[in-house]
Amino acid sequence: MEQELIAAGPLEASVRLSVEETIKDCIGRYPMLFKSRTEVLHHLFVVLGCGYRWRDGALVEIYRERTDYRIPAEKAARIARQTAAIDDPYPWCNLCNLATLPSDALPDWVAAADEIRAALVEERILPK
Repeated sequence: MEQELIAAGPLEASVRLSVEETIKDCIGRYPMLFKSRTEVLHHLFVVLGCGYRWRDGALVEIYRERTDYRIPAEKAARIARQTAAIDDPYPWCNLCNLATLPSDALPDWVAAADEIRAALVEERILPK
């Protein structure tokens, strides 16, 4: 029996998703790149040129071509709840989205920033 796949339509840069929606979306579209929630948060907050920028208190995708989910939505949602060690961390830079967290960041984005910051400290990428 074939499972239903959710098609993700084109987004404009002004579309604001919650942290959870963004994580599920990244995993659903790029399951080979993101194996856990932690890897998505690392990409969003630490990797320069990740394609996301702060707008109205949330990280939003700058530009998105139509990319359908490559795995069932239920599997993407399950993976989005999993945490893991960061396999190949991107080097820290003071220009990344975590370092430039705006004062008007929405609560779920602040919590996500705190979550990845704690993971980076645990992995000894950032000092305590």
